[in-house]
Formats: sequence, structure tokens, C-alpha cells
Amino acid sequence: ILLPVLIGSGILALFYGKNTTYDITVSESCVLGFIACIGVSEVIHAAGYLLGWSLRKCTALWGLTLLAVSAVAVLLFVFLLRGHFRERIALCKGYTFDKTVVPFVFLGVVLLQMLFIFCTLPIFTVGDITLETVQSFLAEDGIYRVLPLTGQVSEQGVPLRYGILCLPTVYAMLSAIFGIEAQLLVCHVIPVAILGITYMSHYYLSGVLFGEKAYGKRFMFLLAVSLIFLFTDTGIFSNGYGILHSGYLGTAIRNLILVPYLFGATLEKRWWKA
Repeated sequence: ILLPVLIGSGILALFYGKNTTYDITVSESCVLGFIACIGVSEVIHAAGYLLGWSLRKCTALWGLTLLAVSAVAVLLFVFLLRGHFRERIALCKGYTFDKTVVPFVFLGVVLLQMLFIFCTLPIFTVGDITLETVQSFLAEDGIYRVLPLTGQVSEQGVPLRYGILCLPTVYAMLSAIFGIEAQLLVCHVIPVAILGITYMSHYYLSGVLFGEKAYGKRFMFLLAVSLIFLFTDTGIFSNGYGILHSGYLGTAIRNLILVPYLFGATLEKRWWKA
């Protein structure tokens, strides 16, 4: 959680360091840093897949690269915003706790969703072999050295459209680093983290739609989004299903994090972010 915030803060400071009208928020920093982490992960995954590196080597290079990028981001952040930290960093700048229960109801729904994702048995989506792929990477200490469903070596390998996808490698590296069982990580821990970043992305979009200071409308928007997720989880292609039952999939990350952030950046006319 910390590394995306650090990386995203550095990126925002690089582009908006001299723009005193633009606040650097923790929520947007986390979303932007998360996107940057996926980019770094894709580079490491592609190198490991095409060059036949071991998973252990990929994990070491991945960790060192993320730490190096975070260090550069922190240096940029400190150098570009020196003397203006209090004015530029915003958690909920100007927020007044008026007589409304909407933020607390929203937080209650989010807590309910987190407990549901973490404590219930996973529903395995038809055609999804993410967990099997992660398990095969860990067992063989490599990327697609065997076919995930059979465990057999294939001369043709996997189709390139599957081979270039980095998320299974990321999950395998996280499992190796922290010693977490693959199913616990993929089906419970990662979806909870994706849920949090999802609401950060929608929080950024709400600021573009209603204004940074319209916290009442922004929390009402987030509450509406959370209820839509809660009551539309029966269809495989719905966002409710994606966030509550398959948050580890790339489609869920695209629909729930990237698309709202893209809409916000486009409406804000921040084209480099879009």
C-alpha cells in the first residue's frame, strides 16, 4: 500500500510541483502509483517470460526496481514541494463534519464488503485459471515453464496474448516474498486491496464531477457506487461481480480502477494522465 502512494506522490509532484492550485491527494497518489507499479511489473514479467528467468530472479529484480522507483519518487516529492507541504498535501482539506451520516454509512458498507471478500469462500469464474497459473509459477520457479492445467511441458508454450499478461507473475512474486499461500493471496488479500483502490479512483472522479470541496455530494456518490456493487454481483460481467468475487482479474482492475480514473482525467483535461 505504501509504495504506490510514494510513487504516485512523486509523479504528481513532477507534473504539478509548480502549480499551486492543484492539491496532491493520497487517494489519487495511490491510484496513479498503482498504475505505475503495474507498468514496472509488466517490464519485469516480459523480461522474465521472454528470457526464461527464474521466478526468484524476477522477484529480486522486481523488488529492487520498485524500491528504486519509490526512492526517486520521494526525492522528487521532497525537492519539488520543499516548503509547501502543508499547502499542497490534502487528505480532506476544508472538510467540515456537518450533520450527515452518509460518510459513516459508506464506510460501513465498505467494511461489510471487505469482510465478505476476505471471509467467504471464493466463487471460481468459468474459464479463469489465474490461481492455477500462479501455483504453477511457484512450483516450477519460472514463468509458463509448464501448462498451468496439466503440469506438462509444451513445446509451443502458451499463446502470446496470455504470455504478456503480468498479473499472475505479480501474485506469484508477492506470494514468494511474504510467504502467503497463493489461494489466500489471490482470492482474498488482493481483492480487498483492489476494493480500496477502486473507491480511491471513484473518489477522484467524484472530485472532478462535483468539485473538490463538495464532500457531501462526493460521499453520496461513493455510497451509490458501493450499493450498486453490493446489489449487482450475480452477473459474471457486472462490476458488482468483479469487485466482490473476482477482484484479482485484469478485467476487474480495468473496469473498476482504470476506467473511472480515465473518465476523471479526461473530464479534467489532464491529458498526460489520460
